Amino acid sequence: MAEPRENVSTPASERTHTVHSDLGDFERDDTGRPSFLLTVPELKLLGIAGVGFFLDAYDLFVINPVATMLQYRLYDGKSLPSGLEGFMKAGANIGSVIGQFSFGFAADYFGRKAVYGKELMVIIFATIMCISDPTGDLSPSGSLIWLAVWRIILGIGVGWRLSYVGLCRDGSRERWGSFVGSLVFIIVLACYKHTMDVDGKTSKVDGVWRIVVGVSLVPAFGTLYQRLTLPEAKRYTEAQEMTSGNFNPNDSSDTIKKNGGAVDTEKAGGSEPKIEGSRNKQALASAKKSHFADFFRYFSEWRHAKQLIGTSVCWFLLDVAFYGINLNQNVVLQQIGFDGSEGTPWNRLFKIGIGNIIITALGFVPGYYVTVFTIEKLGRKWIQIQGFLMAALFLGILAGRFHTLSTAAFVVNFALLQFFFNFGANTTTYCYPAELFPTKYRATAHGISAASGKAGAIISALAFNTLTKSIGTPAVLWIFFGCCIAGAVFTLLLPEVRGRDPDIVNPAYLIRAKHGAVASENKLCSDIGVNTLKAGGNAVDAAVSTTLCIGVANMFSSGLGGGGFMTVRIPPNSTHGKSEVYNIDFRETAPALANKTMYSKDPLSSRWGGLSVGVPGELRGLEEAHKRWGSLPWRDLVQPSVELAKGWQVPTELARRIQMFAVMMLSSADWAEVFAPHGRLLKEGDIIRRAALSRTLSVVASQGADGLYKGPIADALVAKVQASGGILTLEDLKTYEPHVMPALQGTYRGRKIYTTHAPTSGPVLLHMLNLLEHFDDFVEEGRTGLNVHRIVEATKFGFAARTRVCDPAFTSADYTSIEDIPTKEYASLIFTNLTDDHTHTPDYYQPVFDVPEDHGTSHSSILDKNGMAVAITSTVNLVFGSGVIDPVTGVIFNDEMDDFSTPGLPNGFGLYPSPYNYPEPGKRPLSSTVPTIIEDEDGDFMLAIGGSGGSRIFPAVFQVLMNLDWGLDLGAAIEHGRMHDQLYPTYVISTMFIPRIFDVNRVASVIQAVKKDGATIYAASDSRKNGIAAGY
Repeated sequence: MAEPRENVSTPASERTHTVHSDLGDFERDDTGRPSFLLTVPELKLLGIAGVGFFLDAYDLFVINPVATMLQYRLYDGKSLPSGLEGFMKAGANIGSVIGQFSFGFAADYFGRKAVYGKELMVIIFATIMCISDPTGDLSPSGSLIWLAVWRIILGIGVGWRLSYVGLCRDGSRERWGSFVGSLVFIIVLACYKHTMDVDGKTSKVDGVWRIVVGVSLVPAFGTLYQRLTLPEAKRYTEAQEMTSGNFNPNDSSDTIKKNGGAVDTEKAGGSEPKIEGSRNKQALASAKKSHFADFFRYFSEWRHAKQLIGTSVCWFLLDVAFYGINLNQNVVLQQIGFDGSEGTPWNRLFKIGIGNIIITALGFVPGYYVTVFTIEKLGRKWIQIQGFLMAALFLGILAGRFHTLSTAAFVVNFALLQFFFNFGANTTTYCYPAELFPTKYRATAHGISAASGKAGAIISALAFNTLTKSIGTPAVLWIFFGCCIAGAVFTLLLPEVRGRDPDIVNPAYLIRAKHGAVASENKLCSDIGVNTLKAGGNAVDAAVSTTLCIGVANMFSSGLGGGGFMTVRIPPNSTHGKSEVYNIDFRETAPALANKTMYSKDPLSSRWGGLSVGVPGELRGLEEAHKRWGSLPWRDLVQPSVELAKGWQVPTELARRIQMFAVMMLSSADWAEVFAPHGRLLKEGDIIRRAALSRTLSVVASQGADGLYKGPIADALVAKVQASGGILTLEDLKTYEPHVMPALQGTYRGRKIYTTHAPTSGPVLLHMLNLLEHFDDFVEEGRTGLNVHRIVEATKFGFAARTRVCDPAFTSADYTSIEDIPTKEYASLIFTNLTDDHTHTPDYYQPVFDVPEDHGTSHSSILDKNGMAVAITSTVNLVFGSGVIDPVTGVIFNDEMDDFSTPGLPNGFGLYPSPYNYPEPGKRPLSSTVPTIIEDEDGDFMLAIGGSGGSRIFPAVFQVLMNLDWGLDLGAAIEHGRMHDQLYPTYVISTMFIPRIFDVNRVASVIQAVKKDGATIYAASDSRKNGIAAGY
């Protein structure tokens, strides 16, 4: 047993080192600093972005007063031709559609830095050309066409409002642009009063409109240098690196180390550790090439596509109504008596300018400030829906009583309309794309959404004048009314994103249910599990059908040729007044001919080929659970997988694995028959058929587990393993039995924790929780740098304890440390060594042995309507297990023998292999799995959780539990980045602990969980493996 140690400071050279990322503080700040206190870099960024917002809006809306002035310069005060006026007003929006698509894609493909400032240069050049309009040399229509064409070019630059991707754009900037445009118009016009009004030189208005337009060049030139020198967005760089990491399917730690870094806890009281990933230019170039394919694959799934549809259609509908009103304010000005219909030309223009200011001020001020102070409390979705509905209400009033409303009533209604445009969709339509989509796709998705909006603006600009002349203004307002109602409906496609970082969680990965839920790593299997529940089955029935499905569809992780563990909660009933929780251990065992030196000459034979195959236990374990607690007929639970194995479409995850193992798939006839028929690797979307496995499952459906462990199928399995160099025998299969026992129980902050016994890492998980329970302020303080340090230290002590874990049936009489590990007493002893101001060299944590690193698995969590719950983890170990597939039965064999230790020399850190984990006949190897069920203080079900990912499983489950403690919802707690330290190597490796996770398979630990909160069930499947939960 470990002894207390003095808190000795380790030399700086031996400690872990700090690696800082330079990630902009504006992108992430978890230091506890109030959000309204800005740093100098934040103020600079906000200043640059703010000027961009203002400049874009100014350029878009300044055309209103310019169009009025051109009436007097070109048409002696008469109205402009409706077609040319619409073309001129729509010009910037036409260009902006092009800009949104082109610059949006360029920003995602080449990087944000490649775009910064270039759009501003386009705006500057186009503005200069606009004010150079040769009105004296061209015909009036020619002058309008000149202006319209160059405003299209200007719109291309305006179209990519890159700052919207970094910040949630508030709708006030658009109203400020209109407001300041009107104010500048009045000021400049006042300077020309004597010339125009006294001297009667109306043509001098030509100078007024050029100055009004040209004023925008001042802030443009003022911020050009700053925009050109902005650094690349760190989230974009990190997203590309995560996507392009060199992923080794059998050793994902390489990728994590490359993308991770070391954490310095010397100043633990500071902010959360900053982690830097390495830069791999070749990989980044490869990621860029695949951008289009990744983008379309991501949005080909309805859960993502509906969000893009929602943001795009809502923006389109908003801009039809919003621009229809605001690009044609003359209609409103006429109704309130500010249309400039009387007096000298100068007086008319001045009155129009005053009217524009009144309209802008009435609509902008109240709505803007209400939004600013309520958006984080009320949420984007609520504000957008009520904004659309209220705008529709006041549009309906204006449309129905357009000619009969008094001036005062008209002003009030119009002011309220503008209020709910700003306290509504005119703000949130900009926020949604910036806050909903992952960094990797955000700029393109934002571009598509904004371009859709501009399409609506173009339609309004081109059609408004024509429609008002043909069907009347009230009828056009009724069209806008319909757009607002439709906008509210389409908002229902969008989730609430308040408080969410889109790179922490895509909300589509969290589902809510009333009766039951299944969280697995494959949508097909989650659906099969839920269908079992709907058919009257319980959680155990659903666990059987889900796990068998995983073995078919995600055969690279799990299957009949593997094994695992499950934790089952039996809810209280009339026979027992409280719940009962059990473990079923169906771990693979070493064959009868195994011995501790069997891999000494060829260590790789424990990973590949027949000698790596342990006695599979999955089907015996599932059958044992069903016999004890199942309710539906066994055949009904197997049949869905029988049918699935006949053929289904290759999903993203399987396509990746097939490509990773292309050499094996193409060179082996056994593998090629399924994964490369006709000599061509299957790709995503192709139909894959596992006919042999379907036949095997049909036998299992009718004969139970005996159909696999005895008879012709057993003969075929043994023959294949032995032909591949293995030692599996018919007697091994015949005598295999799962172990059933009460679950290992502990407590954490009043909750009851039920997990699995050794040889799993359940005792270690309880030990880590017991350590952190000593910190009374841990939950209240949240994710501080100090608490992150404590998690790392607890993890290190956990891995030190794990070196003592093995199959308890094979330990010596005096070896009792396994029983000590999960106890409060042991944690109290170790806690005295946990330091808040230092981290230490590995020997400080007192590991006893070197243990092998295990690999991939599959986990599912299930809850039914009666409170029965199952957490089940199954595995074939490495991806595609031993690399041996039986073409007769379709079974893929595990390589679980690799989880045993092999006698030999000490490792590079001086630790010898654990003698308690050497292979012996019938022995179960060490496992990192921790299928866990948690009850609250009252004994009610709270959570079923577990994961896959080898030695990262129990640290990942541990960190998800801490995230839940810190108030994250289940989806966010799972999607949050993670870190890992297993003592060796001597630094923290991380999958970006800063909240940022991308929808790519680059992270080893994958968590599935189901949580109940009151009457609502929440289920979340980890996006790292593209899992999707289901419920009803």
